[in-house]
Amino acid sequence: MLRGSMRAPGGLRAAARWAAGLAPHQGRAASFVAHQGRGEAERRVAVSEDGAVRSVAPVPSQGAAAVSAAPGGRWASLLERKVLRHVLPQGYPVSVAPSYAQYAAWSAVGSTASAAAGVLSMQALLHAVGAGAGAVPMAAALQWVVKDGLGQLGGVLFVSFVNTRFDSDAKRWRFVSATALEAATLLEVLTPAMPGLFLPLAALANVGKNISFLSASATRAGIHQALATSGNLADVTARAGSQSIAASLAGTSLGIALSPLVGTATPSVMAAWACLAGVHLLSLHRALARLSLPGLNPFRAETVARAFWRRGASGVPSVDEVRGSERLIGAWGSNLLRGQPPASGVPLAVNPDVSVACRAFGPAMTASRQAWAESGAGAGLAAAIHRTSRKSRTDDAGRGEVADRGLGRGGAAGTPRVASEASALAPAAAAETAQPALAFGACVWRSSADGSVCLAVEQGAPWWVSLGGHLAATRAQQLVEEDASARVDARAVMAEAWSRLPEYVAALEQAGWWVGHPLVEQDTAKRVSVQWEAAP
Repeated sequence: MLRGSMRAPGGLRAAARWAAGLAPHQGRAASFVAHQGRGEAERRVAVSEDGAVRSVAPVPSQGAAAVSAAPGGRWASLLERKVLRHVLPQGYPVSVAPSYAQYAAWSAVGSTASAAAGVLSMQALLHAVGAGAGAVPMAAALQWVVKDGLGQLGGVLFVSFVNTRFDSDAKRWRFVSATALEAATLLEVLTPAMPGLFLPLAALANVGKNISFLSASATRAGIHQALATSGNLADVTARAGSQSIAASLAGTSLGIALSPLVGTATPSVMAAWACLAGVHLLSLHRALARLSLPGLNPFRAETVARAFWRRGASGVPSVDEVRGSERLIGAWGSNLLRGQPPASGVPLAVNPDVSVACRAFGPAMTASRQAWAESGAGAGLAAAIHRTSRKSRTDDAGRGEVADRGLGRGGAAGTPRVASEASALAPAAAAETAQPALAFGACVWRSSADGSVCLAVEQGAPWWVSLGGHLAATRAQQLVEEDASARVDARAVMAEAWSRLPEYVAALEQAGWWVGHPLVEQDTAKRVSVQWEAAP
């Protein structure tokens, strides 16, 4: 979906198909059937022309020179040749983001402490099953196998629950993975004090470890992609593995050294664990606090959109500026559970249950189609899409996988020549019908129940549709903030957002944001698919 929307003329064809798909439904209400959710949560909602629900049913090198020039002379050069070149990306530091060094250093400190705590917890586990008193009995070996199997099953269930939410907030889920790991380690440390509960405690601990491993793996790609600024994603990932192994070896050595000093008494082991776990979590928090991610998640997207509406294109904050306002943990860990709340006092509900909001959802779809026709944004959007597509191809040699995924990293506004090229391609794109057109793209309305602003994004919507819909939603939030009793004119808000979307895209690129894959919701699985029914 995203790959096709970013490549010329694929992006133009997607825009033309969408505009052509809206035309037959312009200016009239119609009955429709909406599908929302995936898997067991998927439902089919049939809505009549007056908005009433008919049915709701489930649907089954330069780096070497930089390091050797540092103070330390021969020893620094030896360290670089023998050690650092194996764990740092090629061309460090110019081939990575400025925050790479601090992020890698603090991550290594945290990994070392975590590995040391793991040695102590393993010692406690072996002591709990009787390894300290002689050979491990067969029953203990069977318990060990069972607890591993239960732990892996728990990890699979966790991933199915989180689903697509890893991409929207990599920092948060990376810290959640570390917290789950330390909680699992604590349970293992407690097993000698409660040997009769070995199996449930050890199994629960293994669930935590599997959750930690899967969460860390799922978020690692996004973090490394943000750090690889020279098309060296594979190199950055490989060096991160080398750093992790080195930290693990150092932590294992530290754990072995601490083991005879700590002993096997549960209180002393818990005290050592508390110190090492504190170092681990504090180090990881500092590493993530210094990490700038240019991907738009719900909090970042709302922050930059609100700034755009208040101060215009020149007021869109940069990636580093928004990073300073991010709060990873929040009060009593609230941000870890629900994500960082938006800055707006008016809540934004993205892809709410259409079976509940159907009376407002139908008119909002009609308003979105009419707004597209009235805004005259087609030519400007075509130019923006063409510009981003051309820049992605130009950067392909230098950015490799990043450009292939269609993630823009900056660029100036489109020139008149680009706009004319895009306009010339648009008629041909309109004739392209290989894929079905979108039914509505994105639409906005205000809930009559709680006064929140609602945004629905259609399943299969290209990046510029979800970005434009979110821009309209933040505009509606701003209007409600100014006047709580204001009635949101969905048609006017969507028209304003469509007309200013090319300017917004250019401002985001100029500020260093990735516009090709905006995640304006926590879970894209809740997007809505609509099929219009023929009018009688």
